[in-house]
Amino acid sequence: MQQQQPFESGGPYMTDTFTPEPHTKMNRFEKMEFLTETTHFDTNPLLDEMVSWMTDDDFNAFYENFCSNWDICRSPEELNERYGD
Repeated sequence: MQQQQPFESGGPYMTDTFTPEPHTKMNRFEKMEFLTETTHFDTNPLLDEMVSWMTDDDFNAFYENFCSNWDICRSPEELNERYGD
């Protein structure tokens, strides 16, 4: 039987100098709370239910798409960077 070789990637997440984007450190509930606090975006039970059933990949794609389409900051750090403290 052939031995499986370990996966090795030269991607940025495997290097010592890579720091992830601040919004990737937040979970989905922190992201939704951030949207509620910093925008006029009102959550409703249907949206909360949909978000709770999404996979992590689906939610992250939704969050990236939503923020980029509406020009919304994705994290407190990005908000401070754009508009100051």
